[in-house]
Amino acid sequence: MQSEISKIMPCIADKFVIEIANSIQVSQDHVRVQSSRLGKVARLVDSFTGAGQQRQQQINQNMTMGLNATCDWLNALTSELALGFSAIQVANQKIIEVQDAVTDLAEFSMETRDLLSQLSANLHLRCDELDQRLSLVEAENKAERQITLLFKQWETHGFEQLSPLLRLYTVLERLYWGDFGDYYKYYHQDITAQKTIRDLTERICLEATQRLLADKQSNKNDFFHPLQWAEQPEVLSLDLKESYAFMGDWAIADKMPINHFASQQPDQLSLHLPRVLTAEGLARCSLNEMFGVR
Repeated sequence: MQSEISKIMPCIADKFVIEIANSIQVSQDHVRVQSSRLGKVARLVDSFTGAGQQRQQQINQNMTMGLNATCDWLNALTSELALGFSAIQVANQKIIEVQDAVTDLAEFSMETRDLLSQLSANLHLRCDELDQRLSLVEAENKAERQITLLFKQWETHGFEQLSPLLRLYTVLERLYWGDFGDYYKYYHQDITAQKTIRDLTERICLEATQRLLADKQSNKNDFFHPLQWAEQPEVLSLDLKESYAFMGDWAIADKMPINHFASQQPDQLSLHLPRVLTAEGLARCSLNEMFGVR
């Protein structure tokens, strides 16, 4: 059965891939898996896919088994799940580094080398497929389609268990990791795409404002305290809370106070968090934090 977080925030898989890849420490004479980095990730992967605990135990045992288990993890995630361009790129680069590092190391078995070769071939294939698909016109169309689908999901109560603030954060995070994010990150410095990116970003802001107004049944000039925007219709499960905290660990309280507040749900409000926000102000600030400051 699909987990709750996999339905609400499927892009958490992209962050799993990046965290797992970055847990592999590579130097000229040493390759190991930083198991401490994977502690929380392992438990969340387990709740997301049901396959985390055994691999984490292997990672904790020794260097070679840890690398084997990590390669298994990455193979499973990159083969079975729909992932964005960034996650595939990061994993591909890390595996290239690992392959270069273990070439002359005797302690790595043929099993490890075969796993690395299999993973490398898988990632190269995925990178080639993404490169071929990510033409300007197709990328723009896919970005527009993702925007339309996500806001339609919000409009039709697809996130009804979440507060208006968390609905906004969920949509923006999924846009960041999805087709719009790929388009934005790949083309934001391309002169031919900059106007379209500005137009799509403004559309996101307008759509988000409209949905927030509808959620609060308010007018565009009405102000609400952040705690009012964050009012939950129901209590979130511990898995959901921890998954959002994991997704939003990039948000620094003094630089991205709105997304930090949304994802981390701190007991005390940051001094940098505005105390009153209109729907448009909330949408515009959150969007800038996600795609401007981040």
